[in-house]
Amino acid sequence: MKKAETFRNSLLLTKIFIFLCVLSIGCSNEASPLIKNEQTDVSNITSSAQKTIDSVNTSIFDPRKIKVGDKIGKLTVESYERIMTDVFNDAEYVTQAFIQFSGEVKVTGSFKRHPLDREYLAGQVVFQMDDNVDFPRMKIRDKPQELRQDEWVVLASDDKEMKQKFGPPGSEGKATIIISNYRVQYGHTEISDSARLREVISIERNNNKEPLNEKSIVKWLRFDQEGHSTERKLIKEKFASEIEEIERGDHGNVKKIGISISSEDLNGDGKNEIIVALMHPYFSGYQANSLLYVYTTKDGKLDQEISFNNANITIGERGKQQDMGIIDNPESEWKDIVINDNLWSWDGEKYDLIKNDFLTVKK
Repeated sequence: MKKAETFRNSLLLTKIFIFLCVLSIGCSNEASPLIKNEQTDVSNITSSAQKTIDSVNTSIFDPRKIKVGDKIGKLTVESYERIMTDVFNDAEYVTQAFIQFSGEVKVTGSFKRHPLDREYLAGQVVFQMDDNVDFPRMKIRDKPQELRQDEWVVLASDDKEMKQKFGPPGSEGKATIIISNYRVQYGHTEISDSARLREVISIERNNNKEPLNEKSIVKWLRFDQEGHSTERKLIKEKFASEIEEIERGDHGNVKKIGISISSEDLNGDGKNEIIVALMHPYFSGYQANSLLYVYTTKDGKLDQEISFNNANITIGERGKQQDMGIIDNPESEWKDIVINDNLWSWDGEKYDLIKNDFLTVKK
């Protein structure tokens, strides 16, 4: 009898020991608050109204539910990290979320190019998407139901000319673009979503640029009315028929055309562009005295042609003048150009008139 009681006591102690071991193992395997790329079913923490992603708009997603490989809009979840919060009626789903998407998507929206004196993202292009069923949008809470609002995406590009299409620092406007590698970076610190800019389809820029500061220096070009023989030959060949008509008197009593030429490396490629002022009413009309062109060259021939409005260029002794000059632009490979106190800036394809009466530097 005593042996049976001893056996029962031993069995009870064994069961208690096994229970404590299991409890200890369970505690030691408690999940870290930072969850990475897991496949856990978290449906039990959601309300019945939130058990599936919005059935109408598949671009809206719950950051607690996503899995690697999920298709959201036209993009695919590649990886994620998130820190969950306790779920109360007014709580956000996560305190932090970092979600990497793969794929490309076309979006339309507003852009800004931050001024250079801004402490955060100085000179960077940021983009805010219009509503788009192809682009992922993250829910942040149940009650009240709320999506992330007004998030700006930082656009990255190694193509400097593509970036220049957004204009100089301080520019704003609307654009349609193609992006890839979209990354959500959500938290309560100053971090921004990011994406790689693949293509600019269309862009409409507001004409705004910060005023020229006192330290800016205008380099006034020197024009030569007789020299630059090689360049002059190319220009005469380009406008041979017009020159012949003028000299024949087909375009009024003025039978001589002035061809003033300057040479300057405007785009930093180590080769000088040809800057030419064609001086005859046939080209400029009677309100100005010159029509201005810039030409790049390739293999000894004229290549790209860049035209400007008619201008008044007064050329003095030794080709000096103060009507057309250039300004270094640290944000562009192409220099800015000042013509009759108006500023022209390179937009990636051509020179745009940015501001009238721009010049504040005394001549």
